[in-house]
Amino acid sequence: MKDRSGDTDGAAMVLNAGETLAPFYERTVTIDENSYYKTSMWIYIVNTPVRIAIDIKDLSGNILTTLTTPEMTDASFRGHWFEIPLYFKSNINCKSDKVRVVYRNDKKEKSGNDYYIDDLSLNKITEAEYVAVGGPSTPVPCPVTPCNAGNIAPQINTNLLKFFDPATGVNLNSAFNTVPTPPTGSLLVWYNNAAHLGTALTNAQIANAPEGTYYAFFYDATHECFSPASAPVKVQKECVSPNENKGFNATNGNSTTFTLLPTDIGFQLDVYRIDNSLNVKVNNTLLTNLELDFQSNHNTTGGNLRTVRFKNASGYYGAGGIPEIWNIAGDVTNPVLRIIIRHDGTVSLYGSKSNYGPLYELELFNGAALNSYTWNTAATNTIIIGQKVDGVTYITGRGIALQSMPCKCTAAGSTSAGGTPTKMGITNQSKQAGWPENIPNGFITLESQQAGFVITRVNKVADITDPKDGMMAYDITDHCVKLFRLVDTVNNMGEWKCIKQGCNQSK
Repeated sequence: MKDRSGDTDGAAMVLNAGETLAPFYERTVTIDENSYYKTSMWIYIVNTPVRIAIDIKDLSGNILTTLTTPEMTDASFRGHWFEIPLYFKSNINCKSDKVRVVYRNDKKEKSGNDYYIDDLSLNKITEAEYVAVGGPSTPVPCPVTPCNAGNIAPQINTNLLKFFDPATGVNLNSAFNTVPTPPTGSLLVWYNNAAHLGTALTNAQIANAPEGTYYAFFYDATHECFSPASAPVKVQKECVSPNENKGFNATNGNSTTFTLLPTDIGFQLDVYRIDNSLNVKVNNTLLTNLELDFQSNHNTTGGNLRTVRFKNASGYYGAGGIPEIWNIAGDVTNPVLRIIIRHDGTVSLYGSKSNYGPLYELELFNGAALNSYTWNTAATNTIIIGQKVDGVTYITGRGIALQSMPCKCTAAGSTSAGGTPTKMGITNQSKQAGWPENIPNGFITLESQQAGFVITRVNKVADITDPKDGMMAYDITDHCVKLFRLVDTVNNMGEWKCIKQGCNQSK
């Protein structure tokens, strides 16, 4: 048997319809108001009689109209492919909507009623074509489409979600205080536009949405309909600004007090050297119920007790090849310890396993736990760093008040006419009249036909033994221009960082 195209390897639907008056195919389509349609099928009848009906239903299941083929009984219908076209028109008072086109057997016949079906289609045609074939004059009624998504938009609790490096996005569902329960028969979806155009975000995309504007909807997949859109949720990448940056150096159990301006993120403590323990107070509340103790042989409950280890018991200071913490050195770029105290009561602890090494997450154990503290976002905060005296006692580091701010970036300077004239120029050519003032919006203009501007180049900026605040050099190993910034005047420590390209510009 060949399909309608004559291909022996093609496909066609084989039906022994018999006495069962039931659908054999249906599809959902969108019809426009005041439009004309041709629904068509190709049929190959093996045994007559045959009669087929096509029900046009709305998504509520109501039959809007039924199109019926003639009853095909004589032998002239058998043994060859032929097309059966049927026609209908939509109502002028209906908006565009979805309907189901349902093909079914309409002949209850025990003997015969065997056929093949191929190339079912529904196409819009012109009014002239419709009139020419004598299509029905009465339009089908307007579809009635139910929608379990309802007519109330998901209610968000914030219009702005922020994330910080090294994160690449934020969970959109955190815009809700509690993720809403969708109406029965629907689910919660997110789109990047208010008209739910395109494809809904996947679960992975919802969990880590990058910068952009998003909208939540309830969606009824059965009836393919949406609730109204939620208010927009803007996702914005924020950078952390060291609102205050203070070094400290304490010995013999002396404490260090930071009185900090209010910030919206919290406080970061970086420790360069430490003997064995420390404690932190946040606005007169101890951060933990026990001293943060790292020494390997401190195992006395109620006395000196080790309380900090690497995450998931993956390591301890003074064991497994990890030195005791007082034998590890750090600096502003690679501290020995980092404690981040956030405004929402969460705390992260990190520690290094080697001199100037990478940081790994730490955890409390042996009964140590976080206390509840209050962080002030509208008033000053007081942080006190102390130590339990146990032999030689010392700690050096810096405290940083963390404030969010829009991420700054570098962009190409404007060279459009009419800007501020450049006041300084360096040239190895004959100076022309009006130069460098005729170069707008510059600070310094360099001019040469055959020479390039080259700043100091070093294999690695760490080789510079006495860097100065504001010094700039090209790091050959890291392939970037770096700037040195003195960040801790108490301990005379600074850091080199690459000057990064920004503003989402191509390289």
